[in-house]
Amino acid sequence: MSTMGQEHPWTVMRASELFKWVETGAYNRVLQKRDWRQQKLREIPIY
Repeated sequence: MSTMGQEHPWTVMRASELFKWVETGAYNRVLQKRDWRQQKLREIPIY
């Protein structure tokens, strides 16, 4: 991909990658794993 002459090539490319990440479901998998870990931490008794 040529970015020569474009005003904000890295910003646009990064936004594109973030949209792909969300659309593939990878972002939701990360959130679910985080929620799973938080739930497990709540189940650990504190003495």
